[in-house]
Amino acid sequence: MTDERGFLTNLVLPAARIASREIAAALAPLGLAPAQYAILDLIGRHGGMRPAMIARRLDLETSTTTNTLQRTERDGFIDRQTEPNNSRMVLISLSEKGKTVLVDARVAVQDVEARALAGTAPENMEGARVILARVMANLK
Repeated sequence: MTDERGFLTNLVLPAARIASREIAAALAPLGLAPAQYAILDLIGRHGGMRPAMIARRLDLETSTTTNTLQRTERDGFIDRQTEPNNSRMVLISLSEKGKTVLVDARVAVQDVEARALAGTAPENMEGARVILARVMANLK
């Protein structure tokens, strides 16, 4: 039987910290923080979204999402519009600047992922996905 003690504290959390640091460094020249990238990438994949949906999809606190959206709007990467059918609801979408920087940001993040996973066999990647998805599902 495998000893699972320390899997999260000795492997997953340090790996996440290292990956976060490398991703932050890769995004910094583009003027993006990792949280901003996560929002741009989400909207880029799914289209305009309400702030509450962004918070849910990224598993963020509402206040964190609000602050990050304000910073991202200030930096010109997103636009806010009121929804046509409900003027009390706000829809967040990518600005032209956001669409442009997202292309470069995705390449920067993919480069970090490629470096991080270099030499990993595809069958091991699938196993890692299954394990990490299980960890997230169990702890949500």
